[in-house]
Amino acid sequence: MALKIIQKKKNRPEIIEKLNTLEEENKKLKQIAATIQNQYLSLNEEFEKYRKRIKQQEENKKIEILTDTVKKIIPLIENLRISIENIPEDIKNHKWVEGIVLTYKNLLKILESLNIYQKNSIWQTPNELYHEPISILETKDKNMKWKIIAEHQKCYIYKNWDKEIVILPAKVIIGK
Repeated sequence: MALKIIQKKKNRPEIIEKLNTLEEENKKLKQIAATIQNQYLSLNEEFEKYRKRIKQQEENKKIEILTDTVKKIIPLIENLRISIENIPEDIKNHKWVEGIVLTYKNLLKILESLNIYQKNSIWQTPNELYHEPISILETKDKNMKWKIIAEHQKCYIYKNWDKEIVILPAKVIIGK
């Protein structure tokens, strides 16, 4: 038994040295693991930013394509609106006219389903984002001075949550 104790005492410095070596290697490995984890978290964060940026770019592209397409059909919608506003009294109740009015309303509903709206300008103060003045007319009404008194074309906007884009400004007449 004493021989075993002596042998254990003789091996003890070697064991302690091996333990110290293993502890140092363990520390190095932990440092390497921490570095790799930090790199992973950093790369993951960069990748998430990249995904969000790409998603936003795709969304912006979709909106751009939508607004460009709608710009092409707005003249048709405006022609319908002007025609409806100028229907002679004697045919206003004709079924054909009611069909045209219904078609116009359905077109507006389709636009609204795409988050595109007409913006009313009458009685408003002109705003360069929404209005394009085409004429100024004298008015006797003092309340209408420098207000919009007529629209030749409605303003069309894309509006979704906090994003609002003017597709086409209103062409307006301003009172003086």
